[in-house]
Amino acid sequence: MCQFIEIRTYERQLIGQKIRLKGKRFSVNGICSNEVLIGMHLWSKGKKLVITEGEIDMLSYGEVTGCRYPVVSLPNGAQSA
Repeated sequence: MCQFIEIRTYERQLIGQKIRLKGKRFSVNGICSNEVLIGMHLWSKGKKLVITEGEIDMLSYGEVTGCRYPVVSLPNGAQSA
């Protein structure tokens, strides 16, 4: 099973795609820069920002809180912080 997530700039331009493969291996098509937070194109403002280590964490937090707060993911896990 593979999981795909789009990597977009704040202006919503698609610059890459991150693919999670079996065994928690990752592949990237395009750009996966540390200058871009995954999911940042979905939010415009807020008093609070939640930053997670991975995309599944980001999606889980959003679901649990009803997307009440902006939540983004680091592009390359904790090592990209």
